[in-house]
Amino acid sequence: MERNKIQKEKRESLNLSFKDLKELTKIPIFHLKNIENGLIYPSKKEKEILIKALQISSSEYDEASDLHYPYIFKKDPKSNRLGSLLSSKIILIISILLSLIFGISLGFSIRESVPYAYNVESFYNENLIKIRYDLVKKSAKVDSNYIFSINIDDAKIDYVFNENINYIPETKINYTFKNSDYNFVYSFSADSFERLLTVNVENLNTHTTFTYFYFLNYLDEGLYFDHEIIDEENIIESLELVTLVENYYPYIYEAVDSSTKEICATSLDNFLDYLKDGQYACYSHESEFYYISFIIFLGLLISLSLLLFNLFLSHKKNKNEIQEIEKKEILCKEHKALKKDIAIVPFIQENWLIIMSQIFYFIASFSLYLSFANMFEVNNINTIPHIETIIDILRNCLPLANILILFLNLNRKIINNKTLKTALTYLFIGSIFASLECILIYDLSRADDFFLNLVILFFPKNLFFAMGLYALIYYFLFHESNNLNQNKIRKILFRLSSVPFLFFLIFSLIYPQLISAGIIEINLYLNSFLASIDISFSFLALGFIFIKKLVDLFFLYIYGESNFAKYQRGNRYQFIMNIIFIALLLITFIIALSYFNNTDMQTILGLENFIYVPCLMPFIFFFKKRFDERNVVIDGISSVAFLTSNILSYLLIFLTITA
Repeated sequence: MERNKIQKEKRESLNLSFKDLKELTKIPIFHLKNIENGLIYPSKKEKEILIKALQISSSEYDEASDLHYPYIFKKDPKSNRLGSLLSSKIILIISILLSLIFGISLGFSIRESVPYAYNVESFYNENLIKIRYDLVKKSAKVDSNYIFSINIDDAKIDYVFNENINYIPETKINYTFKNSDYNFVYSFSADSFERLLTVNVENLNTHTTFTYFYFLNYLDEGLYFDHEIIDEENIIESLELVTLVENYYPYIYEAVDSSTKEICATSLDNFLDYLKDGQYACYSHESEFYYISFIIFLGLLISLSLLLFNLFLSHKKNKNEIQEIEKKEILCKEHKALKKDIAIVPFIQENWLIIMSQIFYFIASFSLYLSFANMFEVNNINTIPHIETIIDILRNCLPLANILILFLNLNRKIINNKTLKTALTYLFIGSIFASLECILIYDLSRADDFFLNLVILFFPKNLFFAMGLYALIYYFLFHESNNLNQNKIRKILFRLSSVPFLFFLIFSLIYPQLISAGIIEINLYLNSFLASIDISFSFLALGFIFIKKLVDLFFLYIYGESNFAKYQRGNRYQFIMNIIFIALLLITFIIALSYFNNTDMQTILGLENFIYVPCLMPFIFFFKKRFDERNVVIDGISSVAFLTSNILSYLLIFLTITA
């Protein structure tokens, strides 16, 4: 009999709680629980103390048949009324109907909520509509814009309107002129928050372009935002141009204001305010549809979850039958006897790595906010000494956290007998995460595109969808049931169900590359719902899944199912699995080194920060998987902490912008 089982039976026969046993042995309670659950072995001294305290004979405690494989305690199965209810045909029919209703509703809602997908003419200020109508009739059409132009001395003023009235941000007034050295274009526009000025300056000799962004409300105070990326050779020229641009501004503003009063019968400030108010009204109206669609989407997700959970429970009913059949088949074969487990014990327990990964995620997420705050000079963070170096160091925690959480989830959730439940959980959390991201994108999209694109760079990736995809691929490839085994066609179709998820995973991987190559345009809402992950991450996940399955089949063939179940709890098997993951890490690390000077390839493969991965290998090598019954509360807190860490940067950025 296994040691930990003997220990538990003796403790319970003596009516001793862990607290009582601690008083007798002076061994900490958590350590006693780990010994009893088979997570660790007692030291020689601890074994002597336990033998004496629990009145166990030495021969019984050191029984040869023990082989050092721990016994797994499982709770007695209880009748699950909720499970029985959810598996009923009534719930199946209701969930199908709800899926259809919510799906159709979501389709109509999305059609209404897509930005600029409806006519916003009624939300324009009446004066702006009249101005637009009068000028468009006299305009020349250039590409997708109507441009009404007038010349003032050596300068030109262009009133630009997009041919699609729904696309408000394209409305602007451009003032163009040149001197002996530069060509200047002052572009007046507005978003739903501010009146804006963008100045583009081109050096006529070198053809170097400089761009400056201003909020008009702050220009009188001498504040400006220069988002230009320049090299060292152009710094002096850029600084000189800043002064020149601001010196020209009062005269240009007066000329544009005078022209606007004459042509549009309103001032420039009023024109921009009409534009700003029109956009704000448009977005306010759109937000109603947006949040409605979000609620409908959650309803669709819940109804689909009910549907899939119903199917999952129906598969589960046949599980006991299959196990009995497999056991009978295994009894007919001859298998090797198990050897005694190795004495070297992996000692870094699962909970420690969970805590470590959460700390890494929190630090990495906070570093994203620091990057944002440093770039836009929020709360004087940019004045902190060596702030950029500090941010770079903190951001390196993100790939380490990702790899840790991947390794932990592959070991404890994705590759287990509750794979479908795990997949649905991850997809549900991933949908909430993506929806929150879409809400932030929606709010940020009221600002100019440049600002939005900058903030998008800081967004963490949707690893929840990635985990859900891995679990679904594993489920459809390796799940067994009596229904599948009895019907080959059904089994083939079931296995082929993994292909769409694999394609979705592949599309998620190549999507950023297609955008970088200019083959497709970025869709930030779609980007939020994709499993935005790196090729290296998927290589680790899928590689570990398939190799582990092959290793399991090998040992199952050698030892048989009953002995293999015991073998999986041993130190030798745990080290084998740890070494497999480390080998995959080393392969990616070597690839990262080979592309060390090729930034583009490192970005495509997701290997930019893999240089720091070797520091995780000792932790993974000595990782010890849990075998005891999981604590639902602790796992729930861990999931909430994971989600909170991921959206922390969103929250801080959003609060900063809206403050």
